[in-house]
Amino acid sequence: MPPPNVQPLTVFDPNYKYLEKGGSYISDLGNQKINIWGETFATVHVDEIGIQLTLERWTGTAWVAVYYGSTTTETDSAYAYQSYIISSVQKGYYYRAKSLHWIKKGDTYEGGTRYSSSILIPL
Repeated sequence: MPPPNVQPLTVFDPNYKYLEKGGSYISDLGNQKINIWGETFATVHVDEIGIQLTLERWTGTAWVAVYYGSTTTETDSAYAYQSYIISSVQKGYYYRAKSLHWIKKGDTYEGGTRYSSSILIPL
């Protein structure tokens, strides 16, 4: 059974001052390989910007994490940061990317989660 539709472009807190936007994406590379990637954007030059990617699989009733990417950060970054992962997957399942985005500027921390659309790896 396919997973329920998830709004891929969930919105960060509109009161955030520095975390502008972010996204997570997924693509099928063939041969049971998936590429997931994400990007985080700040409104101004920030002290730290980062992203953490997770690959999730649909079990028929719930999304479960099957691969956790490393937390990647950039300090003294201008405005944007990107990360990507290539992972092996099993046929016959739906997959999606989940991404945690954050920025730090001075004592301010802002963060949020985004989800990609889902894709089926056919049998």
